[in-house]
Amino acid sequence: MTFELGVYSFGNTPRLSDGSRGPTAQALRDVLEAIKLADEVGLDYFGVGEHHMRAMPLSSPTSVVNAAAASTHRIKLSTAVTVLSTDDPIRVFQQLATAASLAPGRIELVAGRGSSTITFPLFDHDEHDYDMLYASKLDLLMAVNAGVVSACSDAAPDVWRHVRHRGRWHQ
Repeated sequence: MTFELGVYSFGNTPRLSDGSRGPTAQALRDVLEAIKLADEVGLDYFGVGEHHMRAMPLSSPTSVVNAAAASTHRIKLSTAVTVLSTDDPIRVFQQLATAASLAPGRIELVAGRGSSTITFPLFDHDEHDYDMLYASKLDLLMAVNAGVVSACSDAAPDVWRHVRHRGRWHQ
């Protein structure tokens, strides 16, 4: 029996010699280097998780996946996790479709609700909508992925009519 082997990262901002945090841009560069190394040594998978804090500044896993898709050759790349509750499912789909064009067959999406509601105020969401937001946005993402709904702007008026209504968010 064999398994696909991989790793994931939320991108850790390095500590400087005085104990303070270094530049968040360095965390991004470090993750991209780690992904290239993982590809070179033969790992099967690298996932990039979403956070919105200085210690773990990878706020856009789809951007990191796109950058890595252009600089790797074999490894599968994934969001691990995209916080769908505070993101736009159409945009997430489009951004990963771009990566899939750069790296056919190597792009995966892990969509989660988020482990907490700590970022909800940052994106002007009510924490009481935690379950409803995720369920509604997951419905739309699945409809787009299945081809039931188009992710193109000429289909915009029809986008939400295929999705189950889950409360005031769609009203």
